[in-house]
Amino acid sequence: MTVFSFTYVKDAKADEPIRVFINGYQVVFTQLPIVEDGTTLVQFRPLFESLNYKLTWNEEKQSIIANNGKADIELTIGSNSALVSNKSNELALAPRIINGDTFVPLRFVGEVSGGDVTWEQKTNHVNIVTDKGYYLIHACLDNDIDKVKYWLEQGANPNYYSHMDSIPLGWAIHHHNTDMARLLLKYKADPNYEYKFVTNLLHTAIYYKDPDMVQVLIDGGADIWKKNSEGNAALAWTNFYLEKDQNETDKNNLLKIQSKLLELTNKQAKMWSEKASFDSRILEIVRQDFKGDIDPFGNEKSQTIYGLQLSVQRGVSKETVNQLRSKLTPLGYKVFRTGDIFEKKLPEQVVIIKGTDADFLKQLGEIGAKYDANAVIKQLDKWNTSTKLEVASASSNWVVVQLLEKPKDVLAFTKEVYAFNPDYVDKGTGSVETFAKEIEKAQGFILWWSN
Repeated sequence: MTVFSFTYVKDAKADEPIRVFINGYQVVFTQLPIVEDGTTLVQFRPLFESLNYKLTWNEEKQSIIANNGKADIELTIGSNSALVSNKSNELALAPRIINGDTFVPLRFVGEVSGGDVTWEQKTNHVNIVTDKGYYLIHACLDNDIDKVKYWLEQGANPNYYSHMDSIPLGWAIHHHNTDMARLLLKYKADPNYEYKFVTNLLHTAIYYKDPDMVQVLIDGGADIWKKNSEGNAALAWTNFYLEKDQNETDKNNLLKIQSKLLELTNKQAKMWSEKASFDSRILEIVRQDFKGDIDPFGNEKSQTIYGLQLSVQRGVSKETVNQLRSKLTPLGYKVFRTGDIFEKKLPEQVVIIKGTDADFLKQLGEIGAKYDANAVIKQLDKWNTSTKLEVASASSNWVVVQLLEKPKDVLAFTKEVYAFNPDYVDKGTGSVETFAKEIEKAQGFILWWSN
């Protein structure tokens, strides 16, 4: 452990302990720094480990060797001389052991860290800055584009993550400073950077209702398909705010953002539609009732696209599905609900394909713990010979089946369903008779497999 020296200022707040910060992060000492003859001494180990030095103790010489891959520092207990890369450096006070920890003069840190060391008299804070990104983030915080440019030219990291849980581009967005954002992007700031509290910088610009910033980020490579923790990509996030009460200015700005994102998503969705052999009218019909996120539906491994997948907010998904079915079914398209029905925070998924129920189920792969899609399809086809039915929705462990006609013997039919899928009764309704009543009332049933 070590000690560093810094000249002590007598009129600093005497009741405040001395605290040391490296690039804004406080160094945690197990013993407080001390002042002796105007020189501040601090523990060596916590400070140098915070500076990414590896430490070795030489018991025989009573010395500590610190190495960070660039320089070696050797300090000897009781000696006023320190070796830095084999060059002698004079210390204001010799290192000493206090309660088992080595202390050294604080000023020495500035000499070996390659950083700037400053004292804040009012707070008794010692600030050590070793990363130019620290100055860059503060220039962005102060909305000072000249200083931002200066520090970028000096080699500061445009993606520097600060002790304030922020990055430079985040502050440019906060200040609505598109010139600063362009400058940061020019120096390779990442428009898709993810960090604490913020899933997506593009979502942040949407939150601030800033269409110009949204455009700058998109031009800089921001991914409009990237989803936040609520499962919303940029377009759905814009719609989320449009659904809230907004003043006229904010509403108009959000509509501008929506228009731009619709243009981009529709362009991509059109390509997916063509790969799925959709009629050119389908996307236009979909957009009459739905303005949210669209993704491809298909096999990721083979990169085969079978249809479109819409992310629909819960509470309106049933209405959206009914609207789409009324328009698309006569044209030979099928519309299904899918996704996690138990995760209430995420949007519900709606799939559109040009094909059959079987085509949809096959893309889900394994359904439940016991069956692959083909086994479920085979059983549904068997039931369909005596009772007309269709798949309304499905996911990895459930299938909702809609009866198009009433079974001749509901109880007998229910027993067949139970034989194939006992979980819904055994872990749900409790009896086949109760299940039969539910099937008759709902004109359908759920195949469900518990984990």
